[in-house]
Amino acid sequence: MILATLLLAGCPKSKGVGVEPALPEAEVIAQVTDARSVLNDGTASRDLAVRGRAIIALIGLDGGDEVASQALASSDPWVQRSAVTGLCGRDDEASKRMLVEAVADEAVDAYVRGRAALCLVEQRTEVDVPWRTVRDRWDQPPLALASAV
Repeated sequence: MILATLLLAGCPKSKGVGVEPALPEAEVIAQVTDARSVLNDGTASRDLAVRGRAIIALIGLDGGDEVASQALASSDPWVQRSAVTGLCGRDDEASKRMLVEAVADEAVDAYVRGRAALCLVEQRTEVDVPWRTVRDRWDQPPLALASAV
């Protein structure tokens, strides 16, 4: 009898529980109006992946030459690689000039220099890769590969 009543009348619907106003889900997320400031904050991140993506994105924006030159001057090969990746995505004379300078600069990591040279080859730009003058023998292969292509 009770079962028949419940089937015919149904269960009374309970009032839904709302979100507590003090919980983070109830807060309105602030809208970011300046993407460049978010990317600039990303370049200071301790997470290398976040820092690298921010550098690549900033180099792709207008005025990214300053970011690229600062990243290439860094002693961190990860930052240098991000700069070369960002410059490879562009097709202008300033980026090609910076890539040529990166290939010639012995302070830049050899593998990053090799990547910059390969990028220039892909862009049909002539570049002299000084792979025989590298001090450490283990730094020769990436540069030799780039010069052979």
